Amino acid sequence: MVDAAGGAGEKAPARSGRARVWAWVSGSVATMAAAAGLVVRLLAGPAPVSSSTIEYARELRVQAAAACEKQAWDACEKKLNEARVVDPNGEKDPRVVKERQAIAEHLR
Repeated sequence: MVDAAGGAGEKAPARSGRARVWAWVSGSVATMAAAAGLVVRLLAGPAPVSSSTIEYARELRVQAAAACEKQAWDACEKKLNEARVVDPNGEKDPRVVKERQAIAEHLR
C-alpha cells in the first residue's frame, strides 16, 4: 500500500504549526474573496442591455415570426428562446406572447 508520502508504510511529514495556520488563513481569504465577489455580483443586478443587443433580439423575433407564419413551430420557438436569452424584457411584447401561445397549442 502506498500512502500520502509516496512510500510504502511511511507517514507523511507533519506540517508545522505555522504551515497549518498559513494554510487555514489562505483558504479562509480565498473563500471570503469568492463570497464577496458573489455578493457584489448579486447586488449589481442584471447587466445593462445595449442597443445593438436589443436590435439582435429584435431580428431574432422577426425570424421567429416568419417561422410561426409558416407553422414551423420548432424553428419559431428556437428563435424566440434565443431572443429571450439576449433580451428577456422582449417576452412582454404582445406578438411574442401570441406566438408563444400558438407554439404551446401546436407542440403540446
